[in-house]
Amino acid sequence: MIIFINFVKSQLFYIIFFSTILALYRIIPHPPNFTPIIASAIMAPFLMKNKMVSIILVILAMLLSDLIIGFHPYQLVIYSLLILISLVSPKILKYKNLIFYGIFSSLLFFCKTWKLVLQIPNIEQSFMTEKKEQNHYLVT
Repeated sequence: MIIFINFVKSQLFYIIFFSTILALYRIIPHPPNFTPIIASAIMAPFLMKNKMVSIILVILAMLLSDLIIGFHPYQLVIYSLLILISLVSPKILKYKNLIFYGIFSSLLFFCKTWKLVLQIPNIEQSFMTEKKEQNHYLVT
């Protein structure tokens, strides 16, 4: 445990610096679902050489940006997915693995968050109402 604390202290500048940069990327205007958080969750274990430090980096970035953007009820699920992605990412960088984990992580994140969106009450009804309004405009 003491070795881990010393390692975190030696990497503290990098953790704070990269977490701040990642948080800024979430805050500045960008296309929907187009932030480097999942990419950092995949690459941080390789770059930081310690999975726990890489998890701290990603979660700290999310916390910093959520302090400004605002918290939401599904935050635990989002954070858990990012921790899972960091845990399963390889320490050895091979391009085949990188492509696989990039696609796998994006699909996992999309499927889980879309499932949460569908569980929101009245979401299907709002989609149906939008569809009827679009069809109404096409007919008239």
